[in-house]
Amino acid sequence: MGANKFERFKPVVVDRSQVNFAAYNPRTITPAAAKKIKDKMQSIGLLGGIAWNPSTGNLVSGHQRVSQLDKLHKGKDYKLSVDACDPPLDDKEEKEMNIFLNNPHAQGEYSIKGLENLGKEIDLKIAGFDGSDLLKDFGEQSDLVNADEIKKLADTVTSLENTAAIIQGKHDDVDFYLCLVFRSHEDRKAFTDRLGLEDNTFQSPVAVEKNILDGKQRLSEI
Repeated sequence: MGANKFERFKPVVVDRSQVNFAAYNPRTITPAAAKKIKDKMQSIGLLGGIAWNPSTGNLVSGHQRVSQLDKLHKGKDYKLSVDACDPPLDDKEEKEMNIFLNNPHAQGEYSIKGLENLGKEIDLKIAGFDGSDLLKDFGEQSDLVNADEIKKLADTVTSLENTAAIIQGKHDDVDFYLCLVFRSHEDRKAFTDRLGLEDNTFQSPVAVEKNILDGKQRLSEI
């Protein structure tokens, strides 16, 4: 048990090979958000908070962080500090806690004024917020969003609308398409992850070509 009666874990060090991703975990993450986690681990490191159920070997929380750690360790086994559930959770408890620990409805919210005050001291982009996040969460009236960011986002939306209009106008032209068929959504996601693309059913040829060329450049630098 923990240091007091309400703690139900003990810190332990295990081999990464002893830790499983919970197959039922419903959380997903975009490539952009995953990159934020990876970049933060490279600059600051992992500060803990990985919950692990020793009876099943499943992660209860920390799937995305461990996934990025795997990439940093290039697929090799490594030592991992975890908070082992003690006593272990049963199957029902494990699944309920998996959801609970990631449930935004069971978490606090940011105070706009509090973030604005912190924004005078720290770089909120390094803290994981980009311009679109701040605009979406706090609106254009917030001091956290500057005019340049709003214009950049507006230009992006206009470009997407123009692309959509072109597609809509040519949707009957079969020469306009190149169709890739995958065996499953998992195969499609693995493909888009390898290219660093968003996992959706429409991809710009320019984006695909750019990511392929960027990947070749990275390989040539290794």
